[in-house]
Amino acid sequence: RDDQNKLKTSLPRPSKQDDRTLAEVAQADWKVLKKTLSQVVSLQAKRLERAMIEQRRWQRSEFETYLLGHPVLLNLAQRLIWGHYESSQRCRCFRITEDGTYGDEQDEQIWLEGESPIGIVHPAELSTSQRQQWGQLLSDYEIVPPFSQLSRTVFSLLPEEEGQTHIQRFRGATPPALIASAIFKNTGWEALSYGYGKPYPQAKLLAIVSYAHWGETMPLEDLFFVPQFHSISDPSQRPPIPLQEISAVVLSEAIRNVGAIASKT
Repeated sequence: RDDQNKLKTSLPRPSKQDDRTLAEVAQADWKVLKKTLSQVVSLQAKRLERAMIEQRRWQRSEFETYLLGHPVLLNLAQRLIWGHYESSQRCRCFRITEDGTYGDEQDEQIWLEGESPIGIVHPAELSTSQRQQWGQLLSDYEIVPPFSQLSRTVFSLLPEEEGQTHIQRFRGATPPALIASAIFKNTGWEALSYGYGKPYPQAKLLAIVSYAHWGETMPLEDLFFVPQFHSISDPSQRPPIPLQEISAVVLSEAIRNVGAIASKT
């Protein structure tokens, strides 16, 4: 900021009264800081997006110390919608305002009570009207999220999949094997003997997508979910969980990943 408290994107030009050597050192330090900070912001934005997908939770004291008390993470946190998870069925949504208080979708200040865990809200946890309200509020303040949150597409079960244990909509897709395996790896899936598995620790679930014998292509089969144990070894011995019992967040993200791979057919 300058002496008028206006934000500046670069250092002021050295004046005649400035030490030329010190000014050059300051300019060099500033360039390194900007480059490093850009990398840090990108890395932390991806970390926070992963926290939303995996439904990571922070205790309130941890949230206020390690996120709100951090100059970089605070900047990112203020551009997201958070939830105070008072129970598994109840979430109170809020954002972090410019003055450090908490506000709801009506832009009214709220107070959080107790030590209930706090996490980044996934759009699958919100109704259409809630997403619209929050989206309008962020738009009014010209707030741009560090990653796709409210605008993230939510995937859900098709009518014929309700009451089932396997999602079969991807059968017949034959994406290139190298591309499919690369996407699986980059989105946190681990290779199994007959498919790929991705753990969702918070939900205590393991998503599995099976495939037929593959060569140049990877013929996809079914997507299903089993209980997660300490190891994902031999999950075939665990009975699949009915799809209606899977959380909306896990369903949406698993379908998103497999759908992206199937689209490479």
